[in-house]
Amino acid sequence: MEIRETDLPGIGHKFSLETAEGAEVVIVIHTTGKREVFRFVPELDEPEAVLELSNDEAHKVGTILAGGYFQPVRDDAMLQIMQGLHLRWVRIEPGSPTVGRSIREMQVRRRTGASVIAIARASSHIPNPSPDEAFEAGDTVIVIGREGQVRAFEELMTGP
Repeated sequence: MEIRETDLPGIGHKFSLETAEGAEVVIVIHTTGKREVFRFVPELDEPEAVLELSNDEAHKVGTILAGGYFQPVRDDAMLQIMQGLHLRWVRIEPGSPTVGRSIREMQVRRRTGASVIAIARASSHIPNPSPDEAFEAGDTVIVIGREGQVRAFEELMTGP
């Protein structure tokens, strides 16, 4: 991908590039720090979309685009990672011996090998819950592990 640069005296600097779909993206960085992003499609003379960002907003968006917050995994790598792993949604029934007990207290990882990755609760959703999070009746616990590990987790949650 070729990026063309143009100095804009008294304004700042302009960067232009063409996307794989043939649209042109123009980014103007003003000397004040403001950024403007324009998207031109071949059929139109005017930009199809315009986005204005402050200096701080541009830095945050740039960090996101550069993968500072999330790195997507290639499909082939994801298949390799997910082979043999199972996600299971396990509902905690009112009579379960786990109600009121924490993940740590239940020693979920040590006893089953499975990992609790989220709890869906009527009042909230808890991604990556802390070990001190207690199970409540009606929770749906999302767990990941190998087949035997998630089966052991289900048995732990329902009791003998």
